[in-house]
Amino acid sequence: MKTLSDLAAFISELLDRGVTLEADGDFLHIAGPLKQSEIQRLKENKSEIMRILAATDEGVSRASFDAASVVGPPVLVRIEATFAKSGCVRLDLEIPEQRFDEERFDEQVSRLTDASWWRLDTPKTCSDCRHAQPTQHTALVTCGAGREDYPACGAFWDSDPKPCNQWAPAANTSTNGQTAITK
Repeated sequence: MKTLSDLAAFISELLDRGVTLEADGDFLHIAGPLKQSEIQRLKENKSEIMRILAATDEGVSRASFDAASVVGPPVLVRIEATFAKSGCVRLDLEIPEQRFDEERFDEQVSRLTDASWWRLDTPKTCSDCRHAQPTQHTALVTCGAGREDYPACGAFWDSDPKPCNQWAPAANTSTNGQTAITK
């Protein structure tokens, strides 16, 4: 399986055909009509299937299994760090929601020198972004990162939260307890 969502879709397919799956200690009990290729996929992904079954009680049936609830939307995270040899590095990650532990993630990133991280999937305000360019109006800004989907007024209100994949914290903007990198 390539991703957990692929695996959840595979399980959902099996359940639609009447196959039942049940975890029993280290054993995976399967009942119903299976093709040889499906048996192989189940063997190859047994540990992930067991984890899914553990999250949905002991066993699943079509009535109780919802693939979206197992997978959930990914958490979108950006990490920026400065390294002596390679300079500033930006890394965008999609982390399965059920595997994202914000406290542990923050702890891991804080071990890097001059690093900060923030979620891209939560709305941010332009006033906290390093790309915000002031205009003649005190509460309107344009985007120095090239975002041009301005509303009718031709600029963004600096205090309105909005999702933006170009957002980057301005100097001294707190990002999960860390001070952001100054560019």
